[in-house]
Amino acid sequence: MCVVQTQGRNIKLYAEYLVQRVSSYAATKIDFVRAGEGRLTRLSVDKGLLRETESVQDVIKGLLRCDVRQKTRSLASLLSVL
Repeated sequence: MCVVQTQGRNIKLYAEYLVQRVSSYAATKIDFVRAGEGRLTRLSVDKGLLRETESVQDVIKGLLRCDVRQKTRSLASLLSVL
């Protein structure tokens, strides 16, 4: 019984992460998980650095709410953007 509840919770949290990732993409037109390394280091404030940094932070927060043991690859990809 506890396993089913845990799986349901994990699925819900992962779905919330995906929704956050989609809303971040809608705001910035960039998928930070696939954007590659160093994007934010080349971006100026005039070009949207603060907005994109906030988006990355929101996606990371959503991912951290999930079971990160299963998603360390996605987290590593997001952190490499910074």
